[in-house]
Amino acid sequence: MISLALGDTTTTKLHGALVVAPVRGAFYDRPGLSGDIVKDSIDVTVEGTPAEIQTFCSYLEMWFTKARAYYANRIGVSVRLQLQESPAEAVYHSPILDGWLEKLKGIKEKGSAVYRVHVIRENYWESATPNTLTVSNLHGSGAAATIYNHNDAAHENKILISASQAAGDLPAPVILRVTNTAAAGASGVVYVGCHGNHLDDQEFDHWLEGEEGVGGANVGDGNSSNGNYKSLAWAAVGDTWLLSWTISSLMQRYGQGRYYRPLIRFAGPMLYTDLWVQLNIYAASSYVYSGPWTLLTPNVALQELPAIQIPPHRVNATTFLPLSLALHARRAGGAGGSTLDVDYLQLTSLDSWRKLTPLGTGLAVNDVLIDDNRQNQVYQLNGANVFSEYMGEGAPLILQPGRRHVLYLLHMLPDGTAPIARTSSVAVQIHPRYRRI
Repeated sequence: MISLALGDTTTTKLHGALVVAPVRGAFYDRPGLSGDIVKDSIDVTVEGTPAEIQTFCSYLEMWFTKARAYYANRIGVSVRLQLQESPAEAVYHSPILDGWLEKLKGIKEKGSAVYRVHVIRENYWESATPNTLTVSNLHGSGAAATIYNHNDAAHENKILISASQAAGDLPAPVILRVTNTAAAGASGVVYVGCHGNHLDDQEFDHWLEGEEGVGGANVGDGNSSNGNYKSLAWAAVGDTWLLSWTISSLMQRYGQGRYYRPLIRFAGPMLYTDLWVQLNIYAASSYVYSGPWTLLTPNVALQELPAIQIPPHRVNATTFLPLSLALHARRAGGAGGSTLDVDYLQLTSLDSWRKLTPLGTGLAVNDVLIDDNRQNQVYQLNGANVFSEYMGEGAPLILQPGRRHVLYLLHMLPDGTAPIARTSSVAVQIHPRYRRI
């Protein structure tokens, strides 16, 4: 052990070069216990005047007070135990939950003492320096990738992270950086889904174009994904089947019975205040799953629908019977006829997912939105200025070690539209985590 310290952005050194009086050094015997939370003991030798020793003890108690406060309300920066085993090795951190000091009894030289520092911490170590991951898609590969606000043969709204990039042996939270690179206009709500592949190196097909479905009429439109949308018209007031897509055997295999949040985009204005929609899953003509009815919000192009399971059961199989995913609608005031223009349906993975909602005017051009799932913070950067104008909700974005991951992103403008040509630049960082170092 060459270095040991407690702190956050600053530290109190317990062992190693540049220790400050009254500290002389420390002995740290890591017990290697199992479980999510562990208790460690560090024996620290101090030598100095009573005032110097008291000041040192007060500093350590201050760190433990800050640690307790952070884990009570998750505000600020977590306090961490910092360790470096040798000059050739990296510096690692482990978050501290609580701690206290105990003065050991025994004969000591005058002016010296040994304090046992009891540390309760989370049972992992993570790299103090983040890894900026290589991400890739149709538009390039590197420390960041461009994404579009739709997904078709010439555009992608996703980034790929190879299994080798998900370093460590424990799940690691993502620090996501989204830069607004559109020609003009602030971004509003941002949706993020993270899919960690469990089978082979295959990718779940998250995108269903409106024109791929059965029902309605295809309409060419340069402002819609893949240059088309599906125009739907009906006259009934009650439950009406509108459009259905095939859920192939392969799609079910790579779906693995996990849950997905459908995001549906409408190509034209949706003005109704009484339009309810529902997603159902069929095997042939029989219901397999019937989803809840959802009241759509007028003048919002991109809307959330209740989560669905694909396939609607968990089974260890490689071949599945084809299923159909059907969109139904009902409208109390629809006796005179109703219309709906569906551009696409994205199946957003809920392995880990985020909805980032602006509290102000949104993300201006060239501003950067940071979703720090490690520190549980969401903020935006405008040059050197830091603003907290976004609210995050959802399960934290997590990378599973040694797995290939896909991140999907879509966003709206503050006015409720979701133009498909808008672009963002996306970068991902993690602090790899290890049970033992």
